Amino acid sequence: MQCHRCPHTADVAAGKYMGVAYEQTPCAKCEMKESVPSSMEFDPERDAGEVSSGRPGAEELIPVEVLRSLVVGLLELPPELRDVVCWRFAGMQYKEIAEIQGVTMAAAEARHRRAMRIWPELERMFPEKVVKHRRRLEKAHGKR
Repeated sequence: MQCHRCPHTADVAAGKYMGVAYEQTPCAKCEMKESVPSSMEFDPERDAGEVSSGRPGAEELIPVEVLRSLVVGLLELPPELRDVVCWRFAGMQYKEIAEIQGVTMAAAEARHRRAMRIWPELERMFPEKVVKHRRRLEKAHGKR
C-alpha cells in the first residue's frame, strides 16, 4: 500500500503487522487521510445504516491493506465455510443457507462456528454469535 508518506509504510510493506488486529496497528490511529486511487469510500448503507462508533464513517476511507487482508482471509477458508460467512454477513438465516448448501440448519451453523475457529478475527464481525455461543457453553458446563 502506498500510504500518504506515512512513517510506517516500510513496516507495513515488510509485513511487520501481518496477523496483528488492525486496531492495534499505527494505521488505525493515523490522523492522515489516504488519498490514492486504490482506496474506496466506506458505505454505511452496506450494513443497513447501522454504523457503530468503532467503525469508519461515510467520509472515511478503508485502506486497501485492510480490504486485502479480508479477501485473503476469506479465500483461505474452505468454500463451504466461506459461503456461510458471506451469506450470514449479508443477513441470510441459517435455514436459508442450509437449503442452498443441501445440509441441515445445525450443519450450516456448525460451519459458521468452524470458520470462526479457523479465522478468529471473524468474531468482531459476528459479536452476537460469539455471545450466544459462550452462553451455550456456560449453560452446558453449569449443568455438569
